Amino acid sequence: MALAAPADFNIPVLPASEALLAFSKQAKMEVLFSFNDLRQVRSSAVVGRYEPADAITRLLTGTGFVVQRKGNGVVKFVVMPASPPTGSIAGRLLAPDGTPAPGLRVVLHGAGQSTPTDAKGNFYFDSVLPGSY
Repeated sequence: MALAAPADFNIPVLPASEALLAFSKQAKMEVLFSFNDLRQVRSSAVVGRYEPADAITRLLTGTGFVVQRKGNGVVKFVVMPASPPTGSIAGRLLAPDGTPAPGLRVVLHGAGQSTPTDAKGNFYFDSVLPGSY
């Protein structure tokens, strides 16, 4: 998709819902978003001349929301929650004598996940949010 012409923006730190309305007016572009989801989130200030996609990305920095460009002919932006980053945890449980500990249930408290160890004492969790468990 081709870049839109740069525009002048003067958007202070605001509730993100209000900042996106100001962005839409200043960029003369349609922005689709959940007002309720964004009214409790603070935007970043955007002051200066920017291509609209760069300006809206700057505006949403640190909010937990991201933007996608959509549109056939008329460009519009859709704001949605960012997918939380995930990772995995793998390990091996051994008995006191150093032999594998099969069939034990490993639980990640606070993550709502559990898995049994295999015949070699190995366990694996995929799609784990960052944190201490």
